[in-house]
Amino acid sequence: MSAAQDNLLNVVLDRLQKSGKTNIFTRIIYVARFARREYDMATVREFHRKAIEKHAAEVSGLLLVYPAVMVHVLEATTPALMDILAAVQSALPADSKIAEARVISSTEDIPSRCFHAWHAAFMNSSSGADTADACDGSTIVKTASELSSFLRKAGAVLEGQPETEVRRRLESLESYMDMDVPAPEVLLSLTPAADAPTLAEYLDMFNGPVNVDFDSDMRGPAKNLDHPYDSKEEKGGNPELVRESQRRRFADVSQVDKVIELDEEWRKFKYEMDKAKQEFNAISKEVGKIMKEMIKSRDAIIQRMGNLVHDSVVVDEDEKNNAVVKTFNLDVKRTEEKLYNHVDLVALLGIADLENGQVVAGGRGYFLLKEGVLLNQALINFGLQFAFKRGYDPVQTPFFMRQEIMAECAQLSQFDEELYKVT
Repeated sequence: MSAAQDNLLNVVLDRLQKSGKTNIFTRIIYVARFARREYDMATVREFHRKAIEKHAAEVSGLLLVYPAVMVHVLEATTPALMDILAAVQSALPADSKIAEARVISSTEDIPSRCFHAWHAAFMNSSSGADTADACDGSTIVKTASELSSFLRKAGAVLEGQPETEVRRRLESLESYMDMDVPAPEVLLSLTPAADAPTLAEYLDMFNGPVNVDFDSDMRGPAKNLDHPYDSKEEKGGNPELVRESQRRRFADVSQVDKVIELDEEWRKFKYEMDKAKQEFNAISKEVGKIMKEMIKSRDAIIQRMGNLVHDSVVVDEDEKNNAVVKTFNLDVKRTEEKLYNHVDLVALLGIADLENGQVVAGGRGYFLLKEGVLLNQALINFGLQFAFKRGYDPVQTPFFMRQEIMAECAQLSQFDEELYKVT
């Protein structure tokens, strides 16, 4: 019989409840492309934290954020997941930062969770890709399987660790994994893939009215096309039994042989297709590695090229021949006796230790002392107040920056020896 329900979510929950299960958890994986490259991990994490806040007690999972794309695995009850996805879907792009998102995996009644809490991590990537061509259905299935495997191992890496150790491992998750982290190019190819539902389409599948026919509700056993119609007797098939049934019906016995013939053709075709898919996947994986290396080599050259030289800049190999743009009070020069430069002054006043500073930090290193520290702080505060009164907002930046960020504002190859590196 046909079971009429309000929506698919009610159908699923009703069937699972009838099976005697009370705590039923679902795992979904969705990927999303950002409207623009994002380096503010805190903003992205805070948005998704608020989206799950209502169900935080029962939600577990992992949010992996790349500059151009993200992948999010969530584990919770199905109604809770629907609420969370609805919150993400209904948010303004200015809040979510998301331009496009698709669900690539959804598993009802999972046997166990991969994670015991909800985590978020920023994945360092040198990829310059912001978009990618859509992949096909077989690639979606393959990628979803690889992502599930990666996420299960990531959960094992974090499980049972104290909070401080979890944070440390999330900062360099790839170093704790025995498999490659998901490449951003692969994730980007999933976001425009028509074979995977968007968040809105996924929600509609559960919220829209449906009629569902359950095989177990049908009168009489459903036909099993593998028996006795299967052409393989070792798999339980019995073609002669079917032929005899046809004779008793005064029906065309040759149709049984036609079924067997078509079944054999189908099996051969399926074998060839599976073999071709395996070969294609192997080639696709190699092509992906080659393309990744090509992009890496290309971007490395681009980073060394530097910004475009403005037409007003003098073309000369010697910086002594640079053009003078503006001068200030060159005709004013003090002539008093015993005029000291700033190096002499700080030594005389005892507000800086140049000698020990150079021992510790090298050339031009120094320790500020006593009034020298206060003078430095006073100048900083004066500059902040001066700019703030004129409408500028103070910003305190991190002490360190990632390599790919610095590469956008400096030619790193020219400063390898000067850069401080933390690993």
